[in-house]
Amino acid sequence: MAPSGLKAVVREQIFSTVFRSVKKEGEWKVLIMDHPSTRILSSCCKMSDIVDEGITSVEDIDKGREPIPSLEAIYLLSPVEKSVQALISDFQGTPTFKYKAAHIFFISPCPEPLMKELRKSRITKAIKTLKEINVAFLPYESQVYSLDRPQSFHIWFSHYRFWEQKKEQEMLAEQIATLCETLEEYPAIRYRKDCEANFNLARAVLAKLKVFKEYKPSMGEGPDKARSQLLIVDRSFDLVSPLLHELTYQAMAYDLLSIENDTYKYETTGTSDSREKEALLDEDDELWVQLRHMHIADVSKKVPELLHTFSESQRLTTDKANIEDLFQIVKKLPQYEKELNKYSTHLNLAEHCMRHFKGTVEKLCGVEQDLAMGTDVDGEKIKDPMEIIVPVLLDPSVQAYDKIRIILLYIFLMGAALGSLLLQGTPLEAVPSSRPHSLKEPDLGSDTAPDWLQNGEPRSGGGGLPLHCRGELERPLPPAPERTCGGRSSKNLNLIINCLGSSVSQETIIQLIQDASIQQQRNIIYNMELLGISIMPERIRGVRISDRQGAGAGDHWMGEQLQPKRKVWLESTYQLSRWTPRLKDIIEAIIEDRLDRELWPFFSDPVPSTSAQAAVSTHFWHWHKNRPAAKYPTGQRLIIYVLGGVSMSEMRCAYEVTQASEGKWEVVISSSHILTPRRFLDDVQTLDQLAPEKA
Repeated sequence: MAPSGLKAVVREQIFSTVFRSVKKEGEWKVLIMDHPSTRILSSCCKMSDIVDEGITSVEDIDKGREPIPSLEAIYLLSPVEKSVQALISDFQGTPTFKYKAAHIFFISPCPEPLMKELRKSRITKAIKTLKEINVAFLPYESQVYSLDRPQSFHIWFSHYRFWEQKKEQEMLAEQIATLCETLEEYPAIRYRKDCEANFNLARAVLAKLKVFKEYKPSMGEGPDKARSQLLIVDRSFDLVSPLLHELTYQAMAYDLLSIENDTYKYETTGTSDSREKEALLDEDDELWVQLRHMHIADVSKKVPELLHTFSESQRLTTDKANIEDLFQIVKKLPQYEKELNKYSTHLNLAEHCMRHFKGTVEKLCGVEQDLAMGTDVDGEKIKDPMEIIVPVLLDPSVQAYDKIRIILLYIFLMGAALGSLLLQGTPLEAVPSSRPHSLKEPDLGSDTAPDWLQNGEPRSGGGGLPLHCRGELERPLPPAPERTCGGRSSKNLNLIINCLGSSVSQETIIQLIQDASIQQQRNIIYNMELLGISIMPERIRGVRISDRQGAGAGDHWMGEQLQPKRKVWLESTYQLSRWTPRLKDIIEAIIEDRLDRELWPFFSDPVPSTSAQAAVSTHFWHWHKNRPAAKYPTGQRLIIYVLGGVSMSEMRCAYEVTQASEGKWEVVISSSHILTPRRFLDDVQTLDQLAPEKA
């Protein structure tokens, strides 16, 4: 399957700007890359594609290489000190250089100090080409890209690395700007108001875009691009979506199974020649693209149906769509091996997911959905959340991380419920107390409470506090610089719990941790404070935002943010998939031009809409003159950047809204990295570490 969307754009950019610009008939060249450029190139093409462009070998610049002075070298590098110094060292030898000549292409603008290093070195005698191609992002899917910087999460949310934020901000802004430049977009930029990091990143991106615009005035020109927007939102906007067990195929598989580097490993059990196999889950697999956003129940029906249809079209005889039959067919008709192996992969993958679901996941999903929504399947408000969570926490068969997900959703729910009562005028002392349903007395000793909670020392972080909590600090903040979201500093968990009144007490949280036997992972719960756990759920200043009865965990309040009115999504027919990521509401509101401009302001003004701009275009996007126009859809682009990781359920929303717009809009979504629930919790757990093993 040929690359499409972002992958096709990046592939064409690299091939036309790098390979074909220096290609000569009958000449072979060596391609030398560093880790970032290797990741980018391998995401959108195969080795065979590169060979067709006159590349005889591919080398890693960080490894030892034999000199080939008879061949010219193409360097595709990130403009960093290590790579530039390795490049210079290739042309310091005597009497000959390591390569005949150098064609140098940087994936993003090269800083002036590094350019000076190049100019004063001997490599100047060998340089034939020196360009910046501005492709400093990883095209993960046709509508998803990653900045491939998972360490960004720790830098933004841990108080140990606040001094690195300015440098990281510039790096992220540069990468986001190269995406816009690659797509020839000069979008209006808007951001979630209540987080200062969003504002700062928006400002940095605009500065980078202005520089690119000077060198490429055509950026953003054309009626299809006039309404394009870039939205910057932080992870704290929706802490529920990364926690839930999703039952759509892609999200479920990555959550429940050990899929690394998008590779699914499985054994072909039940066959006479059982063996381990590997399958790459990417867009080269048309079946994966068709199935990845479907509910697992639908996938389990669809794969056998598609196999049956394929068998009939090829006049193959198979009474049952099972794995054993597939292997018998392949033995007899090896010409169908490639196609049938794909069906075998997805029969195994779907079956593997369902085995997990029938274990503990099914009961977890019901509890999670009730907590997230604040209502049960009948729409009735959850009156006693403790009643539904305690059996899960006491169940030894439930994994620790799954219990943590439940506890966090409970905390979010109780904060939202209290906020709803306070906004209705209920006095704080009248709020009912929520005590753990446990026969044990909670142990408040040092074995459960973390050091910073025991001694009462406040900690600096990126979360926010409700307005009525501002004057309640008993101790001054430490001298370390504060980071704010919505202009308010994050204080310690004691204060947050106090602000929740008797809704979720310190005693309750410690008791839940003990009941769940997750003392070793308790810092995940406490560290969530650094992302901002707050309580104002539905309305403020007299503005009604939700018509739903009751408040769910998904209605947690971050800073002074007004959540827009939640849309009632009707497409889900499954009781265990009622939650819709908040980002989908925001995307739709932007497309329909009804998102509050005070709470989601523009940093750079949008182009005024005209009838010509608003109309559905009859033209297609053209990225290069030699590119077939029919490959690309029509419409404006909405580019989303989530600061702190993007979940697969949010990725799915980008495709769903794009499809629903019928060509009027394309939604492209991204972040520093892709989140699974485990990855999200692992990231949060490292926030109180000085130097996490995995950043």
